[in-house]
Amino acid sequence: MSIESADNILHVKNSTMRISRVEVGQTLSVGNIEFDTTTTLASVTSNGNNTTPHTISSSNVTTGLATTANVVVGGDLIVGGTSLVNAIYPVGTVIDRATAITDTHPNGKYKAFLAAPNQEWELTKSPSTAVSFRADNNTSATYAAYTQHAFQVTKINIGNCFANNVFTAPSDGQYVFGLHLNTYQDSAMINGLRKKAVGESTFQYIQDMMQPITNSSENYGELSKSIILTLDEGDQIDVSGRNDLTVNNMNGDSTVSLTHYIFWGFKVGGSTDNYKYKRTV
Repeated sequence: MSIESADNILHVKNSTMRISRVEVGQTLSVGNIEFDTTTTLASVTSNGNNTTPHTISSSNVTTGLATTANVVVGGDLIVGGTSLVNAIYPVGTVIDRATAITDTHPNGKYKAFLAAPNQEWELTKSPSTAVSFRADNNTSATYAAYTQHAFQVTKINIGNCFANNVFTAPSDGQYVFGLHLNTYQDSAMINGLRKKAVGESTFQYIQDMMQPITNSSENYGELSKSIILTLDEGDQIDVSGRNDLTVNNMNGDSTVSLTHYIFWGFKVGGSTDNYKYKRTV
């Protein structure tokens, strides 16, 4: 069947026209089209049509995308106009270890997380937490047995590790402690370091550091000693005296008189330096 004149119109009323193929050479005007079956997204993707070079835009006011599966992003993930990685890890951020490092740049820098090509991370050392103190007492003092020595002046206190005559370890590691004192009284008092470990309620002697002059004919002595101790974070150290030991050439006094004494210490090893990664670009 053919309609040769452009003015002719084919009307099919109250009936069904079945056409196996429609070819339109010019303009096709369509009012309403009804389909027996609806084309779903699943039916489209099942034919392998699951990629597009175009941007998919959703205007739903609540949820634009919902999935119970993983989401794989090959580039930057922008949330609210800001890259998610930039929001969580802005330039200057320092992270622990290399758990998030995934790739390297030709210049030797690292890429992280989403393999974003414009990010650079560099391996760096966290600032070392310096720990050191020196406490002095320049005045004469007499101590009975088992009495904590008091210090008049704290001249060095890096890391705020020394307070109220007590050193508190800020982290696990090895520490050097030293004691220097002058005495003018022969005494059976032995000066030592005491430790109160985390969880304990009292200080216990752990190391005898020194004893005053043992010759009763002398009345002045200057003594120094140092030691290395391994401490856990929160362990405390102080200086005290004791007279429960029998020492030759001592007269058995239960007190010690000091004219000048210094207690000092610093950290020499342990968990102060941890390698970290810092975002630079």
